[in-house]
Amino acid sequence: MSSLRLAPIFSSLLFLAVAIYLHFFAGFPIDTNILLFLLLTTTGVLVASLLKAPTRPFFFENISNEGRDFLEDISSICKVVVWQVDKQGRLVQILGWQGINREVDTADLLGRDIAVLKHDYPDFFALLSRAQKGQEFVAHGVFGSQSYQHSFTHLTNSDGQRVGFQCVSLNVTEDQRVYNRLAFTEQVIATAGEAVVILNRRHKILRVNQAFTRITGFSRQNLQKLTAKRSDKPGLVAHPDLFFFRTVLRALNENDRWTGEVVLRRRSGEQFSANVSLSTIRDAAGELTHYAMFFSDLSHIKRSQEELLYLATHDNLTNLPN
Repeated sequence: MSSLRLAPIFSSLLFLAVAIYLHFFAGFPIDTNILLFLLLTTTGVLVASLLKAPTRPFFFENISNEGRDFLEDISSICKVVVWQVDKQGRLVQILGWQGINREVDTADLLGRDIAVLKHDYPDFFALLSRAQKGQEFVAHGVFGSQSYQHSFTHLTNSDGQRVGFQCVSLNVTEDQRVYNRLAFTEQVIATAGEAVVILNRRHKILRVNQAFTRITGFSRQNLQKLTAKRSDKPGLVAHPDLFFFRTVLRALNENDRWTGEVVLRRRSGEQFSANVSLSTIRDAAGELTHYAMFFSDLSHIKRSQEELLYLATHDNLTNLPN
């Protein structure tokens, strides 16, 4: 908020303080203090009108070369491009353009109609045309291989009259890549044949995949209720043992992983053997953020082993032990 808009606020507070002092401490009656109260009321109305008045971006007029270089540096660091277009559709200011196209100089674009961008950037030209018609909006687009978020707003002069529009184009390429990686990871987890459970650093269940629900019969909500501190229902682990859990946590703290065979329990109460792998997930600074649990059902393998053992120790015809 500008100092011009803050001044009435400070004045209002000053008038209020003086009025309270004169009335309550100096003993002045209301009728002799009426002028201060009128000033206070007038200032309060002015404050309300100023605070309600929306602020608008304005033209970067009369920028020195030094100032422009500074703004260009800021635009480069923030990976942002600022476009300002007047009511006639002419490009009057462009900051950060060299981050998009190093072959065309900014000076070659200034003063020209937005149609100069139509051939090389038809999608962006379409957005500029929308803004030229008076629309304010946010849209996404690309410049070459880079993804940008474009925010279009009206430009006003010192009298508050609309004199054009401004577009702030923020490079969101890295954010888009992160989103794509997360979406791909999410899809892999969702369609994996193994059961997957994601926990936060405090061991709270955040995510389970379809395979987990198919194997165990538990949904994420079911599992969260089972792991609640006050829950007296049997949990996912069929034979919980404090020493076992301490061993697993120690291995995760020391090696970031643990693998072993564990007897788990389905929602129906049936027990089954599972090959369980636990891993820690850390951020770029090495801080623990999540745990990932993977397991596969060994029931069919156990049954096959039992059948082979039975065939090896019994006669095929009589089923009597050898």
